[in-house]
Amino acid sequence: MASAILSVRAFGTLSCRVVTGLRDRPKQVGWTGRGNSGLGETVDLVDEEWDIAAAVVVLAQLTGNQVLDRIPNGIADLVAAEHDEPQRFSKLPNRTKTFTLDDPALPMDYPGFVFRTLCKDGYDSKSLLAGTGLTAEHLKDPKFRTSFAPIRQFLLNAIAATGDQHLGIRLAWRFEPNYIGLPAYAAMNAAHFEDALVLLTRFFFLSFPAIDFSFPDAVSEKDEVGVRLRPKFPLEEITYFGTSSALIGCNGLFNAMFREKQVVSRGEMTIREPEGWAEIAEDIGFPIRFEASENRLIFPSELLTHPLPGGDPINHQRLLQLCEKFAADAEYETTLASRVLSFLETDGNLGTSLSLAASKLGYSERSMRRQLERTGTSYRILTDQVRERRAKELLTGTARSIQDIAYYLGYEAPSNFARSFKRWTGTSPMEFRDARRVRTELGQN
Repeated sequence: MASAILSVRAFGTLSCRVVTGLRDRPKQVGWTGRGNSGLGETVDLVDEEWDIAAAVVVLAQLTGNQVLDRIPNGIADLVAAEHDEPQRFSKLPNRTKTFTLDDPALPMDYPGFVFRTLCKDGYDSKSLLAGTGLTAEHLKDPKFRTSFAPIRQFLLNAIAATGDQHLGIRLAWRFEPNYIGLPAYAAMNAAHFEDALVLLTRFFFLSFPAIDFSFPDAVSEKDEVGVRLRPKFPLEEITYFGTSSALIGCNGLFNAMFREKQVVSRGEMTIREPEGWAEIAEDIGFPIRFEASENRLIFPSELLTHPLPGGDPINHQRLLQLCEKFAADAEYETTLASRVLSFLETDGNLGTSLSLAASKLGYSERSMRRQLERTGTSYRILTDQVRERRAKELLTGTARSIQDIAYYLGYEAPSNFARSFKRWTGTSPMEFRDARRVRTELGQN
């Protein structure tokens, strides 16, 4: 039994939700696209074999085929794979794209705040922008996007100009929650804290696409719950700046939601404890443990069901609809490859087999392999991509042993990890760690 529910939302957004029990393996696929149809239809598909593909075909028929050019590739591939109708969808444009550090996808929300704040503090704007290719006009343009390299250079310039290695934290203290924009407003109007965190998990990328905000995240104590904040690519020399800014900024947002002085009980960061940490630690408001497996904010689980003082169901729905609109219009959308990457980046999943990963994501092994191949990748390539990135982060940002890192990355033996790492980088894990340590020491002198 499958059901396709077609409804019209605000701003002309067309939503289709497909739930199927094909082969007794329940799964749900969500899709939000753009359309102008005024239909409000419910269609029941009795034949199990129709599956998701049939629901999409019916959706197309109901709307006079006017939404076919907006169907995400993953859904279109399911139609072709399950019904052998590739011609029907063969002309669909590739509108989805996995976000990388080279893509011009980073907005000016936080860089613009940093620039304005430091200029007000008397620092020279030309020095801050030197070598970035950015201008003052770029940094106040809500539509401008850039890649990671100019932002990295700009933040390095800011650290050099101020001489403050804790600049990320000090600026985050001055970052008002409303600067986060639409996702923050929608979260603060949610009924309960848990609702707000779920919303931020969905829409945090609208303001900060380089940071993956994930809730819930498992922690060691059963009466606690955590939020994970993970960079989507290595931040290199600005790792401390970037991750500390994200943690302190989100801590400020949580405090604003509750209108309390302090909500978070403790935090964790993957990096080593920075030099001079003692001079700033007592002002953070909560203890932070370094050399952890993830960057986390942790708080009592009982807070999840607490009503938020700013909860407003009418404004929340309006703001949620705006978030959905901007997410639907975003150039960087979810693909099967990005879903697999997100799965692999979750603790404990890097050693997962293709068949088990496919099952957890709601696919057959054959279907997932085929769809990844059509986009020019594979489960092994994506696994190696995550392993390489995480390995570099752990080798340079923590003191964990190479053996421990190998097991954490899902390898059965450290020797297997060493061979893979040399294939990726041309050097051994130990040589890579030593070289980065020397580079860091030279940079500090």
